Amino acid sequence: MDTKNERNPNLLVVDTNVLISDPDAIKNLMSGGNTVYLPYVVLDELENLKNSPDVGYVARKNLNTIEELQRKKVKNFVITQEESFSGLKKLDRTKNDHRIIATFNSLIRHRLQAGKEEVKRKTNDDEFQFEKFKLITNDTSMIIICRDFLKVYGDYVLVETYKRNRVKPKLEPIPSVSLKNEGPSGMGPTTVFSLPSELKKIKENDGVIVRKEGKEHLAMRKADNLKVLDPEIKLVGGIKARPLNGNGSNWPQVLAMHQMLDRDISCIFLEGGAGTGKTLLALAAGIAQAKRYDNIVVMRPMEHLGGKDNVGFLKGSLMQKIDPWLKPIEYNLKFIYEQMKSNDEHFRPRQKRKKSKNSEEENGDSLPTFFEYFNVQVETLDYIRGLTMPKIFAIIDESQNLSAMKIKTIISRAGDGSKFVFTGDLSQIDVKYLTQETSGLAHAISKLHDKMPGSGSPMVATTIFTDSIRSPLAKLAVDRLGH
Repeated sequence: MDTKNERNPNLLVVDTNVLISDPDAIKNLMSGGNTVYLPYVVLDELENLKNSPDVGYVARKNLNTIEELQRKKVKNFVITQEESFSGLKKLDRTKNDHRIIATFNSLIRHRLQAGKEEVKRKTNDDEFQFEKFKLITNDTSMIIICRDFLKVYGDYVLVETYKRNRVKPKLEPIPSVSLKNEGPSGMGPTTVFSLPSELKKIKENDGVIVRKEGKEHLAMRKADNLKVLDPEIKLVGGIKARPLNGNGSNWPQVLAMHQMLDRDISCIFLEGGAGTGKTLLALAAGIAQAKRYDNIVVMRPMEHLGGKDNVGFLKGSLMQKIDPWLKPIEYNLKFIYEQMKSNDEHFRPRQKRKKSKNSEEENGDSLPTFFEYFNVQVETLDYIRGLTMPKIFAIIDESQNLSAMKIKTIISRAGDGSKFVFTGDLSQIDVKYLTQETSGLAHAISKLHDKMPGSGSPMVATTIFTDSIRSPLAKLAVDRLGH
């Protein structure tokens, strides 16, 4: 929170979602002498979240910070049970968000007097002479409610988002450039030429549509050069970029395939709406490179009912327990299988290996599951802390539902020779405490790509998908029904 231009420190009330977005939020908000008031209901929410498979680690870290500040009796940090619903009659006392607003309201009422024409400061309360009273939250609905109910207090009272950990990645389509005298004539796949001056700001491994002599070519930045890519690139089973609307080049798919097959790129972010082909291409790329990696691993956040991990209580193997979460992956593997079957005249389906007589599993020659057929393993994201994952092709699906801390944990598990592909859609976030600006996917794209110094890292690539190719009807819905 920037307080350099304000005469006095501020009184700040902090919402739970702010603490989940940044485990260092309390100490950051206290900078500049600000006093942070923590509503008791926020403490209670952190307690309930500490065993959450998604945000439990962040909740526990916040609790440790709170205990430390309490133990050291830091004067500008206060846990408060004050709640006043005076003037807030339409709010629901059973809702935690409304109780946080009531806490904010109570603190204001104790330190300000509401007159008929204006809000005046108490003259006998010098100990609490704050420049502003601010509720810090990332919850849009709370912002709307507060601005409506608390407008009586005027400019002394503000409702703000927590800006420190908010990012806005550049989710833009592949840029294009028209070349006249620059670049070689007769461009084709593998052609390399100097990066035009107007494209110096694009990052390493970014794609560019180059128009020259009436033709379009897709190129990728490599150091200070552009390398023209093969538009007819194919993955396992003959899978290639699917034309948009039945015609027109699908440059994002072409770029993503080249990025995933590039040995120098270790971390790839594929962001885009439903039906753009992100997960299918990631699986096909992993299978196409099966001999290069020891394992193909799929990880997918599981949205638990009520934030609780119920997987351990379900019957069956891990695959059986998480089967509902893996259906989209299974459908994509089935599609790849069918493509291989139809495009290879020598295709012969593999049989399951017979189990020994002592095995508890059933013997037989039945066809393996699609996961078994392609040797695709599944790992739950809940329990990867402490692991090292060398020489794997990892696909982290639905990564928009991960916190910044979780994505950092995943990437920091990467061992030598591994490639990590994150797929996600920032318009479909299902976690209560995350937004498009605080999602781990947005954070990673911004920090590891958009805002990297200079031309960025040769290990990282990003592709933004803008067009649905699932079906003409799906595309119509995406284009016309809004977000």
